[in-house]
Amino acid sequence: MEIQQLRHFLAVVRHGSIGQAAEALNLSQPGLSRSIRALEEVLGLALFERKARGVSLTEHGRKLMTRAEVIVNEHDRAMAEARSAGSLRSGDVRLGIHTVLREIGAGDALSDFIAANPAIGLCIDVGPGSELVEKVASAELDIAFTLFPIERSGNIAHFEHLFHLACRIYQRVGAARPITGITRLGDLMDRAWALSGAVNFRRAFEENLIAQGLPFPQQFLQSSSLGLVLDLVQQRDLLTILPERVANAPRLAGRLESCDAPAPAGGPAGGLVYRKEVLRLPAVRAVADAFRNLSTDW
Repeated sequence: MEIQQLRHFLAVVRHGSIGQAAEALNLSQPGLSRSIRALEEVLGLALFERKARGVSLTEHGRKLMTRAEVIVNEHDRAMAEARSAGSLRSGDVRLGIHTVLREIGAGDALSDFIAANPAIGLCIDVGPGSELVEKVASAELDIAFTLFPIERSGNIAHFEHLFHLACRIYQRVGAARPITGITRLGDLMDRAWALSGAVNFRRAFEENLIAQGLPFPQQFLQSSSLGLVLDLVQQRDLLTILPERVANAPRLAGRLESCDAPAPAGGPAGGLVYRKEVLRLPAVRAVADAFRNLSTDW
C-alpha cells in the first residue's frame, strides 16, 4: 500500500466520482481506476460500490477513510518536519483558533508572532472547540488554541490547560427591561435567551436550572456562531452568557449591561490541544509558546 494510493482513494471519496477525482488530480480516469483497484487488491477488500452516477463507500471503505486521512496527514507532517530540521524557526504550522478566543486577543498574539517569526507559515482554521479537537486528533491541524469541551474522549490529543474564563449574564444597554441590580437567576427565566457554544454548553445550562428547581426559558436560541449571537443580542432584548473578556472587548465595550445573578453555565477552561509528537517541530513549539505567553495575562 503506497501513500499515493491513499491520496487517490481520498480524492475519490471527496468527489464521489472517479471521473471528477481524476480531473481534480490531473490524471486519466483509467489510471486512477487502476490505482484504486490496486489498493483494493492489496487490502483484499472492496472499498467502493460502483453506481451509474459515481461511487459510494462500502463499510470497509468507510473504516479505511478515517485511517487514510490520519496516515496522509501524518506523512505530510513528517515531510515538513524533515524539511525544516535544519532551521529552528521555519516551516508551516496548521493552527486552529476557537471562535471565542478570536474575539479576545488571539489576533494580537498572531500579529506579534508573525512579526517575530517571518520564516514560519501559518494555515489558520477558526471554529468551535469540538471541531478543532477532532481535527487535531485526525492530524488535519497541528495545534489548537481553544476552549476545552466538557467531554473528552480517548488519548489522541493532549490538553494543556492555560486559563479559565469567568462568565456573566448580559443583555444590550437600553433593553426594555434592564437587568442591572438583579441577583436572583429565577427572576430571569421569563426572558428570552440566546447562547453560543456546543450542545454540551446547553446541557450544562439545563442541568444548572434543574438543580435549582427553575424552569427552562420559553424562548431560547442557540447557535455555534458567536458572531450571530452577538449580532442578535445587540438588536433584540435577549439575555446571553459571555466571558467577561468578550463583553469588554472593543467590539462590545459599553454596549452590554450585566447583572449579579450567577450564570447558569460555568465559565469554560481553555488552552492548547495538540498531539505530543508535533511539539518536536520547532515551529509548532514557537506557536505554542506564543499562546502560553498570551494566556499569562488572563
